[in-house]
Amino acid sequence: MLRSLVGSEMCIRDRVAAKKAAAKVTNGGKPPASKCKVFKGDVDKDPRVLEVLQQGIDWLDQYAGEEGLWRQAGQKTYIAELMDKSQKLGRFPLEQVGDCHNMVGLIVNLLRDLPGGLVDAAMVIKLVEHFEKGETEPSSYLALMRPALSPNKRRMLVSLTRHWQRVVAEANRMGMPAVAT
Repeated sequence: MLRSLVGSEMCIRDRVAAKKAAAKVTNGGKPPASKCKVFKGDVDKDPRVLEVLQQGIDWLDQYAGEEGLWRQAGQKTYIAELMDKSQKLGRFPLEQVGDCHNMVGLIVNLLRDLPGGLVDAAMVIKLVEHFEKGETEPSSYLALMRPALSPNKRRMLVSLTRHWQRVVAEANRMGMPAVAT
């Protein structure tokens, strides 16, 4: 199902569009009054959270072909340290992340801590019901979610989905035995 949602390849045009969309994220044209609250930050009140996520995804893209990406856990204690540093800096400390699995841990924690989640509990129930009806068309899931997501949460989902497309495309280049490990 994941592959049907994200596809198997992503063209350069989509990648450029994703970067342009991330660059458009502003704080209503106002200069930032304080550092971004990376974890537990509300992307709808402070769109800089989206910028932080996009920077993390851009950093992580260089490891799209890494075996176990999004399946292996990073170092929990080090991720906790990186989370503290991120809160203080208002961004991910990219120069200190070191390991791609640690970045995945940062992104997972950012998503976990989003107020209301990326999609709320009611939407998860609707998506599961949709799936149980036998619906397999990815566009029908997106159509179901679109009205429930704020513009910034939609941008987050798009950025993540495009990243996962690149990961799946790299996994396909590695071959299925490598993906299964």
